[in-house]
Amino acid sequence: MDGLSTSTRAALTGLRENLAGIGSPEGITTTVATGQALFWACVLDGRLEASREYRVRRGQDPVGRLLPGLRIARNALTHGATVVVLPSMHVNGIGDRPLAIRAPRWAEFGSIRRGLSIEPNAQAQALWRSSIEGNNALATMSMVHEWLSTEIDSGGYQDVLDGNAVPPRVTRRHG
Repeated sequence: MDGLSTSTRAALTGLRENLAGIGSPEGITTTVATGQALFWACVLDGRLEASREYRVRRGQDPVGRLLPGLRIARNALTHGATVVVLPSMHVNGIGDRPLAIRAPRWAEFGSIRRGLSIEPNAQAQALWRSSIEGNNALATMSMVHEWLSTEIDSGGYQDVLDGNAVPPRVTRRHG
């Protein structure tokens, strides 16, 4: 992280430090941590979008392609929608006590749609349904953190990350 601006280091740190909270067995902690991790991931993605090279690489990478879909979750969460659910699964525990495992999963598109003021485009909806919905939220955000960190460490984005590049004019509707 040497040579990165303070705001870029803060965004990477905010994303990384909220990963543990996503795996919390407490619903409120999971929701808060997920929202904060989504916020920081979208901040970094938004800055990096000013680079054509980044947009191409993001579109070609299976993890990178998730970021526009995760922007939907970030937007929906800011409007009060549930974007992660904590299903319970019971497995045999020690002795007679079952062990409850709760893995946070991304909510179905229908439940997050209610939190959006603008309908996401068909491509963003398809991305959510095919690649994000129902998947483990912690695993997804951990992969996104790793991918963004690797992209930033690869270099070539300094102007974009420091705010010295002019972002492209992108017209999008929540993703």
